[in-house]
Amino acid sequence: MASRSDAICADEPLHTSDALVPERIGLSSVSGAASERLAYGDIMRVLGVVAVVVQHVAQSGVRSLGEIPVVYWQVCNVTTSLTKWAVPVFVMLSGALLLDPTRQESSGVFFRRRFVRVGIPTIFWSAFFLLFAAAETKFTLPLSEMTDRLLSGNPYYHMHFMFLITGLYLFTPALRAFVRSSTDSDRTLVIAVSLLLAMFSQAIMIWQGYKPNALSLFVPYVGYYLAGYQIRNVKLSSRARRVAWLAGLGAVAVTAVGSSILCPRLGLSLQGRYFYTYFSPPVILMSFCAFILMADGFRRPVPGSPNRVLSHLANAALGVYLIHPIFFTIIVHFERIPLSRTRSPVAILVISAFLLAASYVGTIVMQRIPYLRRVLG
Repeated sequence: MASRSDAICADEPLHTSDALVPERIGLSSVSGAASERLAYGDIMRVLGVVAVVVQHVAQSGVRSLGEIPVVYWQVCNVTTSLTKWAVPVFVMLSGALLLDPTRQESSGVFFRRRFVRVGIPTIFWSAFFLLFAAAETKFTLPLSEMTDRLLSGNPYYHMHFMFLITGLYLFTPALRAFVRSSTDSDRTLVIAVSLLLAMFSQAIMIWQGYKPNALSLFVPYVGYYLAGYQIRNVKLSSRARRVAWLAGLGAVAVTAVGSSILCPRLGLSLQGRYFYTYFSPPVILMSFCAFILMADGFRRPVPGSPNRVLSHLANAALGVYLIHPIFFTIIVHFERIPLSRTRSPVAILVISAFLLAASYVGTIVMQRIPYLRRVLG
């Protein structure tokens, strides 16, 4: 199977990745034994992209706190909480694909491939969405604001992921060497310490008001990236599977309840949205549960035609991730669809379905246009 990008979006800004592009970005496929071992890769990409799109629709409702009925806000809160696993799972899938020490490629070959699959799309879409953001303001967006967005690795709310995954790719040869020479206990210790440091570091940054930058966005995600390789071949007993479901759903509940307490009291600042962040304890837990449940449940390839359909959809995942904000801006920012004002459960479902369908069609069209297909990884 060809690689798709090893992993995809975040809340404050959002993320995606090779997990999205068939080995291109976690969305990329790998050949031979690796593709068999990671038969669950395509289903993770497809479900992950669906979760990202639904999350963005629901988050628009969360940001409408005080403007929509409380019951609708809670629906958006629960939906957002239920989908926060997507970006960490994309990062873990990228690690599962790219940190395999049996992969035979030099650092030079690795970097050339990643530049084509991730570098070109990041450069193109960063420029595109900076202009798109300027167009939204009728080109009154200050140049200083555009520069600040670029330097923070957030040209548009979903591009954060591309900068994040690029940083991880730059260190992949070194991390792969570490995987090759380390023991399971060594890797487990590094993963645990990395995630604990990321959890406390993000909490400090949020409560003290520090801002990340484009060059350091990837650092907290090293733990997720290494964890993807460490647990890539997980097999669960029936009891462990039940525990994982309960733990994952419990983490979703804690995220939703915590957000329903903090948001009304602290507003929609990063402090108010703390539980939605990718390194809050419940989001770390739900992300691991989501990954191991999918890795265990789909470790054998889907047979026949469904597998070909799944592979085709997975191949479009990065494109859907990259272009869906264009359609979302049209129907939400400009309120072209009356449903978008309500953020009701029906609105979330209808708008998400429209965004997925429109972005998929747009991706397929772009993939068939010479040169233009390169900006999709």
